[in-house]
Amino acid sequence: MGVRRDSSLRMVSTTSRDNGLRRYMSKVYGYMCIGLCVSGAIAYAASTNLALMSAIFQTKLYWLVIAAPMLLVVVISSAFQKMSPRTALFAFIGFAAAMGLSLSSIFLIYRIDSIVSVFGVAASLFATMCAYGYLTKRDLTSFGSFLMMGVFGLLIALFVNVFMRNSLLDLALSAVGVIVFTGLTAYDAQKIRNVYYMGLDDQLVAKSAVFGALNLYINFINMFIAMLRLFGSRK
Repeated sequence: MGVRRDSSLRMVSTTSRDNGLRRYMSKVYGYMCIGLCVSGAIAYAASTNLALMSAIFQTKLYWLVIAAPMLLVVVISSAFQKMSPRTALFAFIGFAAAMGLSLSSIFLIYRIDSIVSVFGVAASLFATMCAYGYLTKRDLTSFGSFLMMGVFGLLIALFVNVFMRNSLLDLALSAVGVIVFTGLTAYDAQKIRNVYYMGLDDQLVAKSAVFGALNLYINFINMFIAMLRLFGSRK
């Protein structure tokens, strides 16, 4: 009887934990989808306002619009521990809005059907890597650390190419970007899953869902932009 009761309790505990994990992961991907919708709506709406586009991309305001998302990421990351879950979510939505504004120019550069098709391919690749990272039993920690070094190297090379304006180097960096952020997607998906098993309190779990969505959002946007540079059809 004692053995049966212990077994039943373990089954109930495992089921409860699995249900909690599913709810947690649903929040992560739900928040990410909200962020993408906000970014897409603002990017498209801004692109239809030619006066706004001229004010941003033909003046020094351009640098502020480009830098704003990166600055917000730094602020959110540094203030994460002090934020409430609601504040963290609003900060993430604000970041997504700023990112949308910085991406508005893609609607002026690329054909809309090309943007949609590349987005679909990027979403399929992203979903595949998320599933791999979530389901695999292989520890991706060392793999993720290697890719993070790749991100820093990629950022340095992109900054240098701003001044060099080498189109071949730009294509090469875009290809590297697809590889790096595809790998990071699997790594982050596994890390987000593992956070749930750390036994955090409800508030930290709720904030972790927002922070996880932010990481996945950044991976997807970078993957999408890199693929658009490689395969997008310009107007």
